Amino acid sequence: MLKTSLNEISHIIKNIAKGVSGFSITEDLFDLKRAEKAMVEMTEMARDAIKQIDHFYKQVNADLGGKDGREKGHNRKTMRILDQVRENLKDSLKSFITKHGHAQWLLTKFPDAKLVDVEGLVKLVHQKEMESNDWSLTPGRYVGFAQKLKVKILTLKKR
Repeated sequence: MLKTSLNEISHIIKNIAKGVSGFSITEDLFDLKRAEKAMVEMTEMARDAIKQIDHFYKQVNADLGGKDGREKGHNRKTMRILDQVRENLKDSLKSFITKHGHAQWLLTKFPDAKLVDVEGLVKLVHQKEMESNDWSLTPGRYVGFAQKLKVKILTLKKR
């Protein structure tokens, strides 16, 4: 059972690595737009792999533990190494998921993959406007302030 779980995890991670190597993201937002579509499926695979890695770790921990749930000497070392590998794998997968989130955010702000003015974030300014502001580079002078978010407060009803 552990071998099957490990093979499944290995297969998922190989698919993610193969998918990531299939595209390259440059500074061009258009490339990011194309890559983001491929990243959606790989992000779901990464989330699934994290769950399977944790499940595998729990299975191994249960199998190596003694009758009273305590680990023997060499088993503690094995579990420590396995835990380190597990955390490294999960960190790599989480990093990929985070990068996908960043890509989605960028594409919501710049859906046509072109740099445009976004209040509170970015504004294209000509030299004449900067000169009229005494060459001040204070971002708030040009960018402005982001729109305030409307927050809804939900109340819970007692049963």
